[in-house]
Amino acid sequence: MLADLLDELRKHYEAREFPSDAIDRLLIEIPRGIENGLIARIGVWRLQKDVTVLRLIEELRKVRLDISAAPAPSNAQAIFCFSCGYRLKHRVVTALGEENRLPGPNNREMARIAERLKRERDALPIYAQFEIADALDDYTDLVADYSSPPKDMGTDEVIRWFTQDLRSKGKDVKVVFVVAHQHHMKRCLLLLNDEHGIVGIPAPEKYLKYDPGEKQERFSTPKEFILSDAASTVLHLGTR
Repeated sequence: MLADLLDELRKHYEAREFPSDAIDRLLIEIPRGIENGLIARIGVWRLQKDVTVLRLIEELRKVRLDISAAPAPSNAQAIFCFSCGYRLKHRVVTALGEENRLPGPNNREMARIAERLKRERDALPIYAQFEIADALDDYTDLVADYSSPPKDMGTDEVIRWFTQDLRSKGKDVKVVFVVAHQHHMKRCLLLLNDEHGIVGIPAPEKYLKYDPGEKQERFSTPKEFILSDAASTVLHLGTR
């Protein structure tokens, strides 16, 4: 059973374009967090609920074998943007109440991807996690139609803020473009569909780089990010 799990995880993360050394690290860590057929942790990341190995194998296969037809881009009703880490200013003036967080190059580039997508589809509102909203303000000629609150939160909570605002405006969104780091993209799509009944269409441009000046260690390299992502993905798939 362990061999089947490792095989499915390898296929899952290869399809998400993670490099082989990152996948190898994940596959080394997985057995260390299994006790009595339950996955309790992945690296330093402890799951909020234990997930059975058998259930996870089944869910990973469902994802891999899913052949649902993607909606036409013309059906998209909004652009959802999910951030990837941040930087801190070298000179901090917090005594004046100045925010010391910077979007960083990851979010700047994803803001530019959102900008180019918006210029092609001007009618679509941009819903952005606040680091990308800041980057849109600072580095493009666009402003996000909605920005999530400026606090750390998981992907599902960000979606909840987006959909809450849309509902308050009487909009029932079912199809959206998604701007996200390529290694984060699949989890965004899964959460949108499974938890919110929204089909996500990946933005035409992919972003795969990492920032050596990243503040959050889990976003610093693919080998770090894969463990964090796997903990979230395993918990979601194993309990959905």
